[in-house]
Amino acid sequence: MNESSTPPPPTGATESAANNGNTPAALTANTGTSTWQIWTIVLLPLIALPALFFIDASALVPAPGDDSISAQLRIYTDPGYLFTLVTGWLIFIANIFLAIFDRRSLQARGVARPFHWAFIFIGALVYVIGRSVIVRSRTGQGLAPLWAVIAVQLAGIVAGIALMVKIVNTAFAIY
Repeated sequence: MNESSTPPPPTGATESAANNGNTPAALTANTGTSTWQIWTIVLLPLIALPALFFIDASALVPAPGDDSISAQLRIYTDPGYLFTLVTGWLIFIANIFLAIFDRRSLQARGVARPFHWAFIFIGALVYVIGRSVIVRSRTGQGLAPLWAVIAVQLAGIVAGIALMVKIVNTAFAIY
């Protein structure tokens, strides 16, 4: 019998024999690397930014005649500060779970050894940068979250500068 007339083995059998369940399936050109989890990690800090403008700047500046303890504890009674504090912690905790599910989603899509989720403990910026670099090196795509997180960080810097200007103006008004 001629070798050319031999039918090729079924594709599923070859893939499972070669794969053995240990390595992810190969990526195709249309495999998406943009997950809802990474976009949530990137955009969650935008929730906390408006809260910065509700912090009472006079609570951050000691008033004349304040003793040292009341001046330090006044900030903890400010609702704007408390909201910002609680929101920041909730975002941090949510980011941990989002990073875990993002890594699992990338593995299910066939990305070999995606960036480890534990880097989220260093910060969301570090996780998004590392994830974007790894995904880009493995797939040739996936830099959009990196550019978006840079834009969000710049917005945070602008909001922080605005808060500092507000605090300095309050300090000059008090003294």
